[in-house]
Amino acid sequence: MAPFKTILFVCVLIAAVSSVSKAQDLGLGGAISIQGTVYCTVNGTVGAAGPLLTPKFPDATVVLKCGDTNTNIASVTTTRAGVFSILLNLLHFNVSSILSNCNVVVTTPLAACNATLSPTQTLTSPLQLLKTTVIDNLPNISVGALGFHVTS
Repeated sequence: MAPFKTILFVCVLIAAVSSVSKAQDLGLGGAISIQGTVYCTVNGTVGAAGPLLTPKFPDATVVLKCGDTNTNIASVTTTRAGVFSILLNLLHFNVSSILSNCNVVVTTPLAACNATLSPTQTLTSPLQLLKTTVIDNLPNISVGALGFHVTS
C-alpha cells in the first residue's frame, strides 16, 4: 500500500504542477491596456460638433513616455478612426507608476492632419484608470488618455 500512496501522491503532484496556466507559461502576468482617440483639433479633443462629427487624427504616432527623462516605453500608430491602443505586460510595469509617471504623446505634428494647425506643436495627455477586470485569473487594467493638451 505504501508504494501505491507514494505513486498516487507523485501523480497528483505532477498533475498539479503541469496544470499551470498557459498565460503563465508564456510569461504573461495580466495586461495594462492604454487606449484613446486623438482628434484633429487644435487641442486634440472632441470639438463642439461632438465625437461623431469631429475629425479624427489618422496615422499619428502615439508614444508612451515615462519618468523625468521622458523615456519612450512604447509607440503605436492611430487607426483611420484616430484610435490607439498600447498593451503592456503587468509583469514588467507597475500600474500606479504608469498612472503617475507617464503620459501619452502624439509626436506627429498637428499640421499633419490639418494644414491650418501648428507644424511645431504636438499633443500630450496624462493617464487615468478606467477599470480593472479579471479574466482567467489574470488582471486586465484599462487606462485611458485623460485629455490632450498642446505642447511645443
